[in-house]
Amino acid sequence: MIEELLAALLESGADAGHEELADILWLAARISAEGHLARTGDGGEPDVEHGTVPPSKPDRDDGGPQASERYYSATPAEDRSGASSDARRGEAVLVRRALALENPLGIMRALRPLGRRTAPGVTTTELDEELSANSSAEQGMIVPILKPQRGRWLDLALVIDTHHSMLLWHDLVSELTRTIEQTGIFRDVRVWFLSGTEAGGTPTVARANGGDSRRPQEVADPSGHRLVLVVTDTVAEGWNATSLEAVLAQWATHSPLALLNVLPRRLWTRGAVAPAGVVVRAARPAAPNASWRLAEAAPPGGRSRPSSRSRGRQGLAGSIAIPIVEASPPGFAALALLVAGEGRWNRLSCLTIGRTGRGSGPAPAPVFVAAPELDGTQALRRFQEAASPVAQELAGYLSAVPLTLPVMTLVRRAMLPHSDHGHIAEVALGGLLEGWQDGHGMRDMARFEFHFLPGVREALLGAQLRHDVTAVQELVRREVAGYVERLAGGLGGDFPAMRTTAGGTGERSIGPRAMPFAESALPRAAWQQERERFSFPVPGGVVAMASVPAINGRTYLATYSRPDGKVRTWDPEMGSMVSEPFTVQAPGVVAIAAVPRRARSPLLATVDYGGEVRLWESTDGRYVGIRYAIRSKEVLSMAEFLEANEPPRLVVTEYGGGFQIRDAMNGAPVDKTLRTGAFPGRAVTALVDPAGRRCLATADYSGIVRLWNLRVEPAARHEIITIRPQKVLAMAAIDRSWSHSLLATIGYDSIVRVWDPFVGSEVPDPDPVLDLDAMDPIRFERLVFRLLGEMGEGSVTIDERRDSGIDAVLTRPGTGETIIVQVKHVRRVVAGEVIRSFAQSIHDSEARKGMIITNGTFLKSSIEFTQGVGRIQLIDGRALRGLMREHLGIDFFLESPPNVPPATRDSR
Repeated sequence: MIEELLAALLESGADAGHEELADILWLAARISAEGHLARTGDGGEPDVEHGTVPPSKPDRDDGGPQASERYYSATPAEDRSGASSDARRGEAVLVRRALALENPLGIMRALRPLGRRTAPGVTTTELDEELSANSSAEQGMIVPILKPQRGRWLDLALVIDTHHSMLLWHDLVSELTRTIEQTGIFRDVRVWFLSGTEAGGTPTVARANGGDSRRPQEVADPSGHRLVLVVTDTVAEGWNATSLEAVLAQWATHSPLALLNVLPRRLWTRGAVAPAGVVVRAARPAAPNASWRLAEAAPPGGRSRPSSRSRGRQGLAGSIAIPIVEASPPGFAALALLVAGEGRWNRLSCLTIGRTGRGSGPAPAPVFVAAPELDGTQALRRFQEAASPVAQELAGYLSAVPLTLPVMTLVRRAMLPHSDHGHIAEVALGGLLEGWQDGHGMRDMARFEFHFLPGVREALLGAQLRHDVTAVQELVRREVAGYVERLAGGLGGDFPAMRTTAGGTGERSIGPRAMPFAESALPRAAWQQERERFSFPVPGGVVAMASVPAINGRTYLATYSRPDGKVRTWDPEMGSMVSEPFTVQAPGVVAIAAVPRRARSPLLATVDYGGEVRLWESTDGRYVGIRYAIRSKEVLSMAEFLEANEPPRLVVTEYGGGFQIRDAMNGAPVDKTLRTGAFPGRAVTALVDPAGRRCLATADYSGIVRLWNLRVEPAARHEIITIRPQKVLAMAAIDRSWSHSLLATIGYDSIVRVWDPFVGSEVPDPDPVLDLDAMDPIRFERLVFRLLGEMGEGSVTIDERRDSGIDAVLTRPGTGETIIVQVKHVRRVVAGEVIRSFAQSIHDSEARKGMIITNGTFLKSSIEFTQGVGRIQLIDGRALRGLMREHLGIDFFLESPPNVPPATRDSR
């Protein structure tokens, strides 16, 4: 082979010596046929490509469709080379992590009180400028005087519980340690690992996880300049044992001691430690717990009298209080103020133990223990009975991905931004997973994979979307990929993964049972970008949105957030709130809708999963006392649905594809339930199409928006637009009096996007062509007011009281004369009683004249009556269409209302 290469070089005339030949061979081994460097290092392992999930790249250069890139966890079982040639293959990459710790910057700020104090150093000195100057002046020569240099005064010992349940908190504890070290407040941050917290264990400490055991006494500092912070979830049963309490008592005798419970406060009662409210006071900075003054805390909302506080001190005599704080800014702030020794009484949740290490009473057994005899079905039923709704929803999303810590955190952040790490703990410790005690010695937690009990993953996956299990998997993968793209440059670091493309190339094999956790989304097409008009961000946790018609003719957007229940009203054009947010006191809200009222702000309707509807004031959230139940097993969504000359109505959708139209004020069914035969989607609203018709629109998890014709059965649908990002949580219509509606959508990224849904669609006649008879009354009224302004009849003032049938008042420029206006949207004919009542209103208001404008027609007797009065101008539907065509440039489907009775017939 070498001889053939030399012969070829000689024939080509190249002058290559031994060194040049060696270089050629070395490069040939590292350059592929395409001319790229091979991804093999000297150690035989492929080099890792660093970066976040990039947009998908073309799989070929012939102009064909782009291929999706999938990302898999680099678990030990799959992360290996040399598998069969038929296996999927990929390349090693680094994917950006999502932060498990909430608000690390806030935690840094909370620790500031500990940095305001300094202490003289032992080994470092500095020049005492004042004493040096005085001494030099007295002695006539330069005499430098040194003094101990003052600096940071407090050390920190982080003692991390190594019980197997703490593996769930590995990333959070690592981020917390890094955050504390970066504050620069402590002289030294030393990490210890606490073993023996399981039932019957002997507590020991070590400097490394799994390292040589050392005596717990080495953690404390007798000089009193070390804070001991034990990081735990209190799930281990050993937290009930006297042996561990003896260790805590020993530390609390020499140093300030606190427990940092990584579980959120709402889950503390599920651990083995039962905290109680205690009022504590430290006499000096870094005083040990044994020297603190204690008193029993008053009940929440009450104040303890001096006598009761004295009795509380006597009841706590001989006890040591150990504060329990959350891994949050408020928790660290309370601890920092206490350790700083500012001399104030502080109310904290504490674990009280005896000075000899024995507590005053038995602690509860932890409930985060799965019964070993339960199978998957029983475990899932038990989990659903005890878990929070957010944890149950998170469990469904986690069923679509591999269960490694970085991936679980990514899914939580991408799919449920309003959740916290405690919801992952509810899933993992709620009995759904197989035991993971074997992972105790795992050094790389980014590769350690948890596993559901047999049958649990399938049950959870099938419960999310009844119509298509695959949709859940694709949804989660694309949402995670989009979230990772937005994490570029974040603080969470990276974790190893494998990426595969449709080409199937790569150095690593991917097992046949491996599940991807992310799939890069295809770039948006140009027409999709043209349809998006504008967008603006809103606070996270929004799960519902509604159109809110304002008295001034504008359309606002109301959003509802979980879990705080906040309702915020937005001006979509400005992207800002128009009023102060308020809280709706109703649990389990899944959708909201506006209920318009004449001359008043609309009501806000809420509906929960069980179908209970309640009505609230949309301005301040005051409950108006109206509630009713919709007979439906599972309500999916709800929206307002206005029809011509009809009272306000609501349309309610079901998981099974049913539409129910009901009276908004009492819930009475208006028509029978219509069936679509398919899952309609979580988002629903009512749009006005280019023909002026009010149509029902829905969006499912694929992002496809469909219009529905409810006049036929089964309801007919028409696709008009595809939304990106695909996951549409809620949507609402933004009505415009002169054209079709815009569409506002929101997803898990907490960004409201406003689209023109009919641009480039196949809906006929996209020009401004209207059907006044099919138009809803409120939009018809706005259009009439706009016409009067364009005609120059005067400034239009909307009468908010609507007394005596007066909808608006026109004021003539210059003269100041007033004309009162009544707008009537009718099916056919305006009744004669309306004309006579309006004539009395003109007389009472002392207006110069009055105008009645309608889309229909007037009776002959009414026309004769107004001719006799002389101060009433009637504008019927034919004349109105002519004026709108002249002044607004609008054309119409119908020149006159259908089925108009003869003019000589009186309906009285």
